[in-house]
Amino acid sequence: LAQAICVYRPVAITHTVSAMTLSRAGLFAACAICVPAAGELGPTYPPQGLRGSARTGDRPTVFDSDGDGMNSMNTTRVPMTTTTASVDPGEGLSPWVVEGACKVSEDDSDCVESPNFPENYGNNQRCTATLIGFKTRFLDVLRYDVEFNYDDVRIDGQAPQELSRTQMTISRGLEWSSDDSTVGGGWKLCARPLPVTTESRGPWIVAGPCMVDESDVNCVTSPNFPAAYENDDMCMMVVRGDTTRYVNLVEHDVAAPHDFLVMGWRNITTLQGQELNDTVIWRSDKSKTAGGWKLCADEQAAPAPTPAPTPTPTPTPTTAPTSSPGDAVWAVDGPCPIDESDAECVTSTSYPRDYGSRESCTMTLVGSETRYLAVDRYEVEEGYDFLTVGGRQFEMRMAGGAIEGPITWTSDESITAGGWRICARRTITTSTTTTRTFVPGSWFIDGPCEAVVEDGKQCVTSPNFPEPYENNQQCSLSIYGGMTKYLDVGYLDEASGYRADSLLMGGEELSHHDNGRAVGEITWSADSLTSVGGTWKLCAIDSPRQEPGTWDWTGPCVLDPADSECIMSPNFPESYGEGDQRCSMWIYGGETRYLEIVRMDMTTGFPPLFMGGKPVFENRENEVIHPVLSWNAATTGTDSVWKVCARRDF
Repeated sequence: LAQAICVYRPVAITHTVSAMTLSRAGLFAACAICVPAAGELGPTYPPQGLRGSARTGDRPTVFDSDGDGMNSMNTTRVPMTTTTASVDPGEGLSPWVVEGACKVSEDDSDCVESPNFPENYGNNQRCTATLIGFKTRFLDVLRYDVEFNYDDVRIDGQAPQELSRTQMTISRGLEWSSDDSTVGGGWKLCARPLPVTTESRGPWIVAGPCMVDESDVNCVTSPNFPAAYENDDMCMMVVRGDTTRYVNLVEHDVAAPHDFLVMGWRNITTLQGQELNDTVIWRSDKSKTAGGWKLCADEQAAPAPTPAPTPTPTPTPTTAPTSSPGDAVWAVDGPCPIDESDAECVTSTSYPRDYGSRESCTMTLVGSETRYLAVDRYEVEEGYDFLTVGGRQFEMRMAGGAIEGPITWTSDESITAGGWRICARRTITTSTTTTRTFVPGSWFIDGPCEAVVEDGKQCVTSPNFPEPYENNQQCSLSIYGGMTKYLDVGYLDEASGYRADSLLMGGEELSHHDNGRAVGEITWSADSLTSVGGTWKLCAIDSPRQEPGTWDWTGPCVLDPADSECIMSPNFPESYGEGDQRCSMWIYGGETRYLEIVRMDMTTGFPPLFMGGKPVFENRENEVIHPVLSWNAATTGTDSVWKVCARRDF
C-alpha cells in the first residue's frame, strides 16, 4: 500500500482495497480518498504541477514516507486523488507495538525507550517496536546515547546510523540490539503525528504553525513572526505551480544548530538564490528561541551573497615541541589547530567561525600525565558532526572527566555550525564565559543562572537570587563530568511567578516532589512578562538525604510519632493556635504514594489543605500525592486541625 501523508484534508473512507490484518494489533489498513476542504486551495484543484524533488505534471506531491523529503511516489499516476494507507491507534493510545526488552514510555505514549531508560541499557538485548498500521510519523529523537557501531537502532529496516533530532520520518518501526561489551545511556524515540495542512495561499502549501505572510503571499514565516517563535514547533512547506521559484531568505534569526530551517536537509542559509525544488522543513527544540525567519519564493533568483573569505588557519606543529618536551600537550592528525594562545587547547577549523564540511581529526595527549577534559564551546550539527571521546559520541555531561585515549572529530557533507574548543587541564577549576559556567563535581550551567556554595553543597540559583530575576532569560543545567548526583531543592517559589516562566527537569515541571531524585536535564526560561516571584535554588548532593517515599516538608507541621507515613498540623489533635503558620509537604524522591485523609476539620467550611493548587476535599482521598500539599493557617481558622497519610497502596 502507498504509505504517504496527504497534503490535503482526508475525508471519509470510500472503500477497502486491502484487508491487511495486523494480527498483533488486530487492526486493518484501508485506503482513503483525500480532497481539499472547501475554499482551502482556491478555485483550482488539483494544483497544476505541484513541485517536489521530482516533477510529475499535474499529480499532487505528497509527504513521502521513505524519509527523503517531499518526493513524488513511484506508483501509478493518480491525477485527482492521493491515497494513504494508515490506521490511527486512537487518541491517547500508543502507536507502538513492542516485543522484547524495550518499552513504551510511561510519560509519553508516542515514545519508545531502551531497556532500563533513563539508566544504562544492558548487554545482549534485543527488541522490535512496530508502528500500528504503518502510519508515517515524524521521528523525534529525544535522546540517543549508544556504543556507536556496536549497539544500534535500525529505522524502517535501514542500516544503523547515528540518530539526531533532524531525522525526518518513520513508517514501519525500529529494531534495537546491543552487543556483549560497552553500554550507553540509552535512547528515547518518539513517533509524532505529522502536521496537518493549515494554510494554502499563493505558491505555498504549509503544514504546521508556520504562516503565509499577510503582506506578501510569496513569503512564509516562522510562527509569531516578527515576534519570537515558540519551542517544539515543526512545519513542512512546499511550493506548488509550474512557475520555477527561487530561495530568497529575507530574515534568519534562529537558535542554531538546535533550531533549523532546511531544504533537502541543507541549511537554508547556504541556498540563497537556488531553486525551491524540495520540502522546506522548520524545527525548533525545547530550549532557546529567537526572532524567527522569513522565506520568500521569488520568480527570479536573488543574487547569492558573496561569502566572507575564510582565512586558512596557520598550521601549528603537533609533534615535538620547539622548546622542551614538557610544552607539548596534544598531537593532532588533521586540520584541527592547537590554540596559539593556549597550548592545552584544540579547536575546530576556523574557530570561532563555522567549521567546514567533510572534516576529520584525531587528537591524542602527549605523555602519560592525567589530564581532564574542559569544553569551552560545543556547537555542532547534532548527530551528524561530533567529537568522539572514549569511543562514545561526546555529550556535555562528559566534560570534566579524565581523558583516556584519542579524541576524534568528524563532520559530514551538509550543515555546519560554530564549532568547538576543548582543553586538557591538569586540574579542573571553575571557569566561565559570558554564558557558561563549569562547577567541578556538580553543575554545568549554560546561561545566566548562578553557581553558589552553601553548607558545603554545590548549588545553582535563578539570576539575581534571592531578588527577582529579569525577563527574557534562559538556562540549561546538567551534571558536569557525567556523574550521578541527587537533587536537593534549597528554595523553590511554587506559589508565584507567571506560568510562562518554566523550570523543568526531564521535560516535566520541577517541584519539591523531585527532591532526592537523580538530577536530569534541567531547563529554565523566563518570558517577557513582569515576574512576581518564581525564584529558586537547586543543589546537587552525592546521595539522597533520606529514604525515598517518605514525607519531606518545610514549616512547623509534624510527623505522627506512631506512624511515620502520616503528617499532621502542629500540636495535633489540639488547636495549633494563632500566628502565621504554613507548611509545604511532598513525597521525597518522587515516589508514588496515595493520600489517606485521617482527619480534616473544616471550621470555616473549607478544607485547610491544598494539593496542586486545588482544595483537598474528602473526594480526593486515594489520589496520588503530587506535586505538593500546602497549608496556611491564616486562611483556615485555628481549629481546622488535620492529619493525612501517604500510603503505598489504597
